[in-house]
Amino acid sequence: MIAKRRIAAVLLFAAGVAVGAFAAKKLTIGPSVFSGKEPAAAAEELLGAARELAGDGSYENIAVARVYFLAGRK
Repeated sequence: MIAKRRIAAVLLFAAGVAVGAFAAKKLTIGPSVFSGKEPAAAAEELLGAARELAGDGSYENIAVARVYFLAGRK
């Protein structure tokens, strides 16, 4: 019984590592995206990255659209 639990724990850990490695391949946003740029250009770069990260997610796209709406860009 204990051996089965250990095997299950190792398999779950390996699955978590695999999911984390897959998620890490997505676009990362760092300060280099917006540092040293005009505010409008930096905002456009960040919104472009947000659109790319949102992908096909409906709630994620709603959040990006909300930022556009609050910025007055309907």
